[in-house]
Amino acid sequence: MTRSRASKKAAEAKLAAIKAAGWAAIAQAFGQKSGLLEDLAHAVFHEPRLRVIQALQGLACRHLPGNAQPRDPFAEFIGFCDRNPVPPMLGAKIYIFRTARDAYAAHRKKIVASCCLNHAAVTEEMREKWLREHCDVVEVEKLPQQYPPYAHWVCESEAIQKLWEKHCQTGKLHDRRGGRFPLFLLDHGKLQHIARHDRSTLYVDKADGSLIAFVIRDWCPQPGIIKGIVESVLEARGYKKNVRLDDPGWISHVGITAGARHQPGFDWARNLTSKKLEQDPEFIQNLRFRESSICAFFWNMAKGKLPSEVLRAYEDYLHKNFMPRMGGGTGSYVKLGNYHLHDCAAEGAGYPGVFEFEAAELAPPSAMFSINYSRYVSAFSIRIHKEGCPHKWTISWTLDRPEGPCAGGNFFITEYGIMIEAAGNSVVGWQPGRPHGTSLREVHPADQEKVVLEVGLSFATSPRLAKQWQRYMEANFSAEMREDIERELGEGGYDTDEGVDMDKF
Repeated sequence: MTRSRASKKAAEAKLAAIKAAGWAAIAQAFGQKSGLLEDLAHAVFHEPRLRVIQALQGLACRHLPGNAQPRDPFAEFIGFCDRNPVPPMLGAKIYIFRTARDAYAAHRKKIVASCCLNHAAVTEEMREKWLREHCDVVEVEKLPQQYPPYAHWVCESEAIQKLWEKHCQTGKLHDRRGGRFPLFLLDHGKLQHIARHDRSTLYVDKADGSLIAFVIRDWCPQPGIIKGIVESVLEARGYKKNVRLDDPGWISHVGITAGARHQPGFDWARNLTSKKLEQDPEFIQNLRFRESSICAFFWNMAKGKLPSEVLRAYEDYLHKNFMPRMGGGTGSYVKLGNYHLHDCAAEGAGYPGVFEFEAAELAPPSAMFSINYSRYVSAFSIRIHKEGCPHKWTISWTLDRPEGPCAGGNFFITEYGIMIEAAGNSVVGWQPGRPHGTSLREVHPADQEKVVLEVGLSFATSPRLAKQWQRYMEANFSAEMREDIERELGEGGYDTDEGVDMDKF
């Protein structure tokens, strides 16, 4: 061994001894501070962990030389304590911290597996096999005449018809272009099929085997997550505008919109009801990130569970038009990003109830939150109609619905005489170009806002959005920058840090 190499090894050994002595002194000093010990025990939470890190940085400056200052004082401190004797109380608090950290990791892994968030590990064959095993496959024929009829409000009982008749005939219209529509009393016996509230169902055309519509029950197996999303939607109603003035319920844009027809544009929905909140950038950023996180969770579940042709309908639209994703309103147009998920079931468990997912695929750019939504006359109900949409399929997640299907508010695909009974935690998929609608509820129009009848989330896209995005790019980015953006939005990528338990899927 040369003299220089020997000198280097001696210097390294000396520095290691100095560091060991320094960390031993830090551990002794730390172990005498009861407040810091309690923070260490709860260091799985952000604020206590931050206080521990700040204290360790101060102690490191006091007990370690400049060339031995730690890059990650928390990790190095825990590592030293694992390898060396420490005061008993310090060791006990580290054990509490590790137990909570491991429980947090296990909870997160359970969410990933049960909700199939690692969809990159799920092949198309696996997904289709699961759907066929867990859903009733029902063949239906197109009816000679639609039932219920087009451009009518559907009433499932005479009692419901009586509740809504006057409102439909004489209720105030903010936009008279929509007009009024007659009520239709449904005869359930004339329907071709009813998807019961506890049955997942795939509807296929008997003639050609094509998928017509579907409903998947018990969509999310984590009730604490659903509760957290419902709370966020209910909270949003307090400060976001209703986009349908003639509707007694509430429905509001989430994400990016194409602007009003008389003032088109491409921007995050500017629909806050308070000017004070509009001028609070921190509130706006937190709101947009929370809402985009909810949508990212729904989208990643959809990527792991929905029929392939439904996913392709969205993805073809997104990729063909190089559409940006709902990136939390940060001005970033990347396809992959981070989102947070709140699980109320973790409250009081000794670890945070918010779980972070990194490098995950973000949601399509536009969505809707709804509470008791009604088209002119009913809670979360619209007359039989069809609508323009840039992708063949639309999906909606009914998050919460306290009432059973007998109270109305059920969904219809009228060309096939299909009724899908409404139920909480159900995802419905349909083709918006086909006539469809929702029946009126057994509640007086004046009483709708007094109760929560239904809470929902859907991915709805304006047919004008892609054009406005192209105009926005041309006006704000150079040709080179546009190429970079399109390259980014055309590439895939998934959160693949954890496997999928197909038994739970």
